[in-house]
Amino acid sequence: GHNMTVVEADGHYVEPFTVKNIFIYSGETYSILVKAEQDPSRNYWMTTSV
Repeated sequence: GHNMTVVEADGHYVEPFTVKNIFIYSGETYSILVKAEQDPSRNYWMTTSV
């Protein structure tokens, strides 16, 4: 999969850190960067659940 770099949490910049997945709970916000470094000829999906 793609790695995600978290750069902001709940309106505050954070020291960037890399994750494979992230749990976001009710009322929380995050800004993440996704570096798409896999084969561009393939399809990828992103999912959420509540």
